Amino acid sequence: MIKPPLDAESLRQMFTKPYGVAGPTSEQWRAVYAENVHFIDPTQEKHGLESYIRAQDCLIRRDDDLFLETRNVSVTGSLEFAEWRMGLKIKGL
Repeated sequence: MIKPPLDAESLRQMFTKPYGVAGPTSEQWRAVYAENVHFIDPTQEKHGLESYIRAQDCLIRRDDDLFLETRNVSVTGSLEFAEWRMGLKIKGL
C-alpha cells in the first residue's frame, strides 16, 4: 500500500493503472490525501476527501474497466500535482 509522504514516484504509481488491474482503494486515497483536497478534472471539481472518493467510486461503478496513464507529476512540500490521461470501457458500449 502506498503511504504518505508521497514523492513523485509514489504519486505516479497512484495515477497509473493499466486495464485489468485494480485501482487505488478508498483506504489508499484516505491515507495520502488531506481532508481538504481540491480535485479538478475536465468533467468535475470536487472539494473535500469524501466528495473526491465518492466521485472515484461512481466512475469505477459506471465502467467495465479504465486505465490511467500518468503524464506529469510534481511534489513540492505538501502540494502534489498529477496530470494523467484516462481511457474508459463504458458499460454496455
